[in-house]
Amino acid sequence: VHLAKFFMRNAELVRRPSFETEVFISNEAAVAQNTRYVDEDLNRCYFLSDLTAELPASANKERKRAREVNAKLGPKESAEPRCDFVI
Repeated sequence: VHLAKFFMRNAELVRRPSFETEVFISNEAAVAQNTRYVDEDLNRCYFLSDLTAELPASANKERKRAREVNAKLGPKESAEPRCDFVI
């Protein structure tokens, strides 16, 4: 988290002419609570079946955030996703 925030403040350090770098905090709610996750491990929310199924109103923060990140970086089901590599 600290490194991501550092790179967000100093984007020129990760900028290269051969590729685009975008740095963001994926689970802001968990960072705000100083925990790994709030309701569910975000890494377990990226199954294609979960991302494409109808999202229930009762969905937790991580499930909602996974869809936001998927829309920003993918979408995962796309033949031409926006990014090739995510750390």
